[in-house]
Amino acid sequence: MQTRALAGLAAASAAFTLVFGLPLAGDSSANRVDRAVAAVVQAGLGGRELLLHLLLLPMELPLVLLAVAGIAGTCLRRHRPAGAVLAVTAPATAVALNTWLLKPAFGRRYGESLVYPSGHTVLFVSVLAVLVILARTGWQRGLVLAAGAALLAMAGVAMVGLDYHYATDVVGGVGFGVAVTAAIAVLVQRLLPGGLRVEGVPGQGGEPAEGS
Repeated sequence: MQTRALAGLAAASAAFTLVFGLPLAGDSSANRVDRAVAAVVQAGLGGRELLLHLLLLPMELPLVLLAVAGIAGTCLRRHRPAGAVLAVTAPATAVALNTWLLKPAFGRRYGESLVYPSGHTVLFVSVLAVLVILARTGWQRGLVLAAGAALLAMAGVAMVGLDYHYATDVVGGVGFGVAVTAAIAVLVQRLLPGGLRVEGVPGQGGEPAEGS
């Protein structure tokens, strides 16, 4: 993706997270959307905790860290050090900013926990966004997006069903995960030699392909 497109995506996603979260700031109860989603989840999966935990697996920390290590290792083997830097720094930065800045700033609570934006979602979406940015072709990007969206939907349902989060926390987590990852990608593009060189990506025809 072009640097300008990444910068625009980062700005738009950050603005969405802020605007979407403002009505939720300081709240400790479900809004109309949260109640509607929770009712559907409970009607379909209420009491099926084992299934809900299985649906949540894609967002569990050990699996996400394994994915990060796999992406970074693959980038290094393919001589794409900037990709490895993005794979490690984007999720780490997103989680740190979410935990220490956004959650306290919004102050939304579910019981005793600060919950907006959802940390599980921020981490998962950040890794997904890294894969999308590093994808070499349009069909690869589409495949990653489709698979990621399906896993995100299942895990989001699980977090609501297990009373970990409100549905709107998940939505906010998507916005912030994309915002931070796109912003880090812009920095990587500008600061590291070669940047994120990707073959066959529309809009990057003027950039050299790997190995050229």
